[in-house]
Amino acid sequence: MYLPQGNQPSARHPSTGGIARTILVALLVAQGGLASGPARSAETPAEAKVIHTEPAQVGTIFVVEEGGLRYLRFDNPLGDDQSVFDPEDPAAVPMDYIRLALACLAHCDRVERVLMIGLGAGSFTTAVFRALPGVQIDAVEISPVVVRVAAKWFGLPRDPRYRIHLADGTTFVDESHQRWDAVFLDAYTEVDTPDLMRAQATFLRLKKRLRPGGVVLVNLAVKPDEENRALASLGAVFGPLTCYPTPDGDNLLVVGRADGRKQTREQVRGRLSALASAGKWSFDLVAGLGQPVACSSRRRFSRPGSRRRGPPIDRR
Repeated sequence: MYLPQGNQPSARHPSTGGIARTILVALLVAQGGLASGPARSAETPAEAKVIHTEPAQVGTIFVVEEGGLRYLRFDNPLGDDQSVFDPEDPAAVPMDYIRLALACLAHCDRVERVLMIGLGAGSFTTAVFRALPGVQIDAVEISPVVVRVAAKWFGLPRDPRYRIHLADGTTFVDESHQRWDAVFLDAYTEVDTPDLMRAQATFLRLKKRLRPGGVVLVNLAVKPDEENRALASLGAVFGPLTCYPTPDGDNLLVVGRADGRKQTREQVRGRLSALASAGKWSFDLVAGLGQPVACSSRRRFSRPGSRRRGPPIDRR
């Protein structure tokens, strides 16, 4: 459902306990979805300011400004960053895991249609929209409040090729007849990975909606045992996986191909260079893709417990 300027969406489906609030990407993005934010420097101001708060189906939404950047957070104004936006440079991509997810599109044979399950503030899909003018984008979000906040505070595009669907993610995938080259599933929460991440049936649904040569991208950033269960379910459906950590080690981007083939480094690098040349990227896309690692959760979070501890909040 495309949202024309000035219109407010109405929910097509209520939450059925499927993907619901914790399916937030994709990569994808913020991404809507949660991942590590940009590095904090000594110049970061001592205070952050809440500029908007609102209850929503996904929890209480906080829009916070800090150090010249704007953050979307759920339930806690000092919580993890769902999306990060630079009001002075809307095309910038401040979040490490979003840049990595964009580079992971090089695992696709082609990039013409992209699905994000869980909008967040649209970091991933908006970056794709800006960089690749020919790509058709679908984003599924269960909360109309999230969509409204993303449009008002985070520069969410309004365009016929950027379609936002108010729906439960599982229901949307089950009812859709479309197929995509990439599906970004950003399933992180501060507490746990949802049951669907451990359900092979979920990944089988997604696999059926991929075009030949298409990929599923999954962002993981939770407890090791939860991640390993998700990786086992993904591997059972997609076969060999390719995994990339973010520079701080807090997130793991997992790539599975519809054809079950693991791409060689040379194949991926060749497509990455072509993708970088074809797009209008605000950052070095090629440098955004590091070395893959073993697909098991043996990482150590750089910030144990709650992975983001911000400065005091100014609620004035």
